[in-house]
Amino acid sequence: MNLAEVVCDDCGLVLADEQVDPGAEWRTFNDDDAETARARTGAPRTPARHDRGLSTEIGRKRDAHGRPLDGETRRRFARLRREHRRANTASKAERNQAYGLSQIRRMVGALGLGRSIRDQACRLFSSAQEDGLLVGRSIEAMSAAALYAACRCNGRPETRGDVNRVAQGDARG
Repeated sequence: MNLAEVVCDDCGLVLADEQVDPGAEWRTFNDDDAETARARTGAPRTPARHDRGLSTEIGRKRDAHGRPLDGETRRRFARLRREHRRANTASKAERNQAYGLSQIRRMVGALGLGRSIRDQACRLFSSAQEDGLLVGRSIEAMSAAALYAACRCNGRPETRGDVNRVAQGDARG
């Protein structure tokens, strides 16, 4: 655990302490040589993805041992990737959520905002979808609205015009 404190620059108030490091966790899969047999368990979960960052990636040119794949295996993997992509989202609501969250990630990158604002905007978008507020509205507009609301909640100076400039389509909704 990475112990750290977040302190207000103005008054010195400790805002947070003993924060947990959300980075990748390392663990040993082989008891024989614990120091050299460490492997990553994967990226941390994130609200910025519809599947919380728990996904599968099917390889393209090499197998798990780094050996090149023959033509037949590459074609089989291409078919598997296509079927996996089709089966990855179970419903239209999940596809809409994946698209909306990707739009938020794109806009956050274009505006140069931080991860905490991105995650808050993604949570706002997801809660709006769960409450049925997306019905009849543009996904792009709701993504932009969630990002703007997260900026306002965090005291960021981004205006509606700033967010609208990086939003695709007409995000005035």
